[in-house]
Amino acid sequence: MNSSYDSNEETTQSPINHAPQCPRCSSLMALGQVCVCGHGAKDSLVSVLQKRDRSVLGAYIVFSILLALAYVHLQSWGPYALQVPMLKAEHIFGMLDSKGYSKLSAACIARGKEKCAKQAYIDMYVRTRDVEAIALLAQLEIKTHETDVALETFEAYYKKGGKNPKVALQYALALEGEHHYDASIHYLKLSIQQNPDKLAVSATGELLRILLAQQKYSQARNVLDDFWASAENAKGYFNNEAAQIQKVLGPKAHKVASR
Repeated sequence: MNSSYDSNEETTQSPINHAPQCPRCSSLMALGQVCVCGHGAKDSLVSVLQKRDRSVLGAYIVFSILLALAYVHLQSWGPYALQVPMLKAEHIFGMLDSKGYSKLSAACIARGKEKCAKQAYIDMYVRTRDVEAIALLAQLEIKTHETDVALETFEAYYKKGGKNPKVALQYALALEGEHHYDASIHYLKLSIQQNPDKLAVSATGELLRILLAQQKYSQARNVLDDFWASAENAKGYFNNEAAQIQKVLGPKAHKVASR
């Protein structure tokens, strides 16, 4: 009986016996608590301060990283640092129109980021189906000396139904630079045909230069006659070319070759 009673008493009192005893006043105290005499208060304060310091340090590290990223972004984009993130966000959410893509590509070009600009033109066509984006891409490829790629891009522009006379002139000049003279002549004529309401001085001048270089004087005479007949003020242009043609064909030369 006594042993059973002792065992029960020992079991009942064991939680109390295992409670920590305050080293200052010998009172029993719960685990992790400050004693009634104040013992442990300093340790508790130190723990709080340490947690606070860790939080402050973490916030400082995050702020420093964000500040460094902001500095890099500012150095990369300069005056476009605020505009570009907004444009890219609109692109991600499908809210960017052709005008917005043009702004984005212009910012990329201004900061020397040709790859970024090319991607903007590609995205512009994919999202808006604006065929002029293909022409802009081709023009940029010409500037970055990717002529072979640019010629393919110009060709894609016309396959998609492009009809901008300025693009025809640019394509013709690119073809001429690669010695594709027949194709260049075709697109120079196309540029003139697509722009009947304006004086096509540049396209006509390039066309005359190629024809004269190839000694196709009769065709050059026809081009010049058509140009002079297109507008009253057109007769003041290409006098040197007219003199060169007249020297070969004679003063009575007129349209003799079909185009």
